[in-house]
Amino acid sequence: MGEALYEYKAEDAEAWQHFTGTWSFTEEGISCENDGNDVWYFAFIGVDEGWTDYVVEMDMQWCMEGGILFRVTDPAPGIDTFGGYYAGYDSAWGFFGKDNDDSWMTVTAAGPDAPSAAPTPYADEMHWKLVVKGNVFTLYIDDMEVPYMSCTDDTYTAGGVGVRVKAIAGDDPCYFQNFTVYTIEE
Repeated sequence: MGEALYEYKAEDAEAWQHFTGTWSFTEEGISCENDGNDVWYFAFIGVDEGWTDYVVEMDMQWCMEGGILFRVTDPAPGIDTFGGYYAGYDSAWGFFGKDNDDSWMTVTAAGPDAPSAAPTPYADEMHWKLVVKGNVFTLYIDDMEVPYMSCTDDTYTAGGVGVRVKAIAGDDPCYFQNFTVYTIEE
């Protein structure tokens, strides 16, 4: 692993941008609860840093749908109001998507029969590693040797990272722990 560009600490709470949902930034990690609306919630860090190539690692205790935002630019209040990419997963499939200020598009999807993937019971903890290099993005879930899926796209070349979750009223909060961004070792 390369040098750490960012390592989550609770005292960084003010540096995280978020617009909807009830977010908590504690020593245990980042969590989001539904705020009464069944919608997507976002939290971002490093948006103005100009990060290009990096590795994001985290542990996610997942609820409904969640994942990693990357190469994020221009976040604003709303449902899909940012530029950038998303690597997400629910109980049946994973996908890469991109958003261009309310213009959402799925780029690549993988079902539960992807190389290292298996249907994941609700609220299981998963370890994620996302490698962002040039126009190729590779996601590992639990198995750090065999990629879960990859994607090629060159719309966004730099930007911050974050977490995204779809929270349904009555669900348990989603937790993101050990959130770290590393440089890529050459």
